[in-house]
Amino acid sequence: MTSNPPHTKTSSLHLGMSAVVGSLNDALGASTVADLAGAKDSKTPFRWAQTGGPTPRDTSARRLLFAYEQWTLLRTAIGAEAARLWFIAANPALSYETPVEAIRGDRFKETAKAAASLAG
Repeated sequence: MTSNPPHTKTSSLHLGMSAVVGSLNDALGASTVADLAGAKDSKTPFRWAQTGGPTPRDTSARRLLFAYEQWTLLRTAIGAEAARLWFIAANPALSYETPVEAIRGDRFKETAKAAASLAG
């Protein structure tokens, strides 16, 4: 069972999808963004980030919006580099999967809990 991602005051809903993906590409790298979104091609996030370009399917869009929310929370709390490392490191709160793997698996609730516990 999956849960819907929460939205904060700095919600990704105030940005367009291309801006969200562009920010994630800059922060995490397009390969990581493709992985968490479930895209098969690592160049797909570059296309999603283009204004007027293609948009991700709903499943990928939910993952991207959720990832952006967690990125924003963690970047503010622990800094950009530590936040980037959090996304790619094995996490004991996620059964030693990475947050990227958990997001790709639509495990939003437990991933959000892991991020919140680190953010304090």
